[in-house]
Amino acid sequence: MRQRLLFAASVYFAYACACVACATATRDTFDSDGGADAAKDRAVLGPAETGPFDDGGLDDGGACGTKVVINELMTGTPDASQAEFIELYNPGGCAVPMSDWKLSYRASTGTLGPPLLTFPIGSSIAAKSYLVAAREQFPGKSDVMLTGGSMAADNGQVALLDDMGKVIDGVGYGVIEAGAGDGSTYVEKQPAPSPPSGGSIARHPNGVDTDDNKTDFVQQATHSAGAENP
Repeated sequence: MRQRLLFAASVYFAYACACVACATATRDTFDSDGGADAAKDRAVLGPAETGPFDDGGLDDGGACGTKVVINELMTGTPDASQAEFIELYNPGGCAVPMSDWKLSYRASTGTLGPPLLTFPIGSSIAAKSYLVAAREQFPGKSDVMLTGGSMAADNGQVALLDDMGKVIDGVGYGVIEAGAGDGSTYVEKQPAPSPPSGGSIARHPNGVDTDDNKTDFVQQATHSAGAENP
C-alpha cells in the first residue's frame, strides 16, 4: 500500500512540474508582461507606428469596438479632375487595424470599378484620428495615395471594405440608378448631394453616422481634409 502511494505521489509531482514548465514557456512566447497588459501583448506582435496608422492598443472587437466612417470626400477641382481624396475618421477610443482593407468604387449604375486603394499589411487608424487617401494631384494634406480607379465628379458610390469584403461604411452621391448586374449599392438609404466644383461633401456633425447619406452629408465650398468638419 505504501509503495502504491509513493508511486502515485511521484506521478503527480512529475505532471505538476510539466504543467509549470508548459505555462512558463507559453508566457515567455506570447505574453510580454505575465498577462498584466493584454493590449501591450497585442502591440508587440507587429511594429508600432505613429500618426493615423498608430497601432498602439489595437481594437480587437471588444469594449473599444467602433466603426470607421468615410467622413469627407472630394472628386476634383475645375483645374484638376484627379485632385480627389477620401477622408476616413475613427471616432472610437482604440486604434482599428486595417490590413488588406479596401476603398471601393461603384458607378451610379452599380457597376463595380477597380479598387481605389488596398491598405498594406500593418495599416491601422488611430483613435480619434483622420486618415486622408488622395491622388498625387491633390494639393492638401494626405497620408496615403489612392492608387487605382477614379471617382466620377457627380453620381458615384464609395465604400470602405474590410479584409473579408464586408462593407464597413458606404456613401453614394448624386443620382444613383437601379444597380447593374447584381444590383449592389453602397448608398445608405438616400444618396448625399454631389460635391460642389472644387469643394467636398462632409459629415455634419463631424463623424456622425445615422446610416442615411442625405442626412449625414453636406456640401462644403472648401474642403477640410485631415481636420474636423466645420
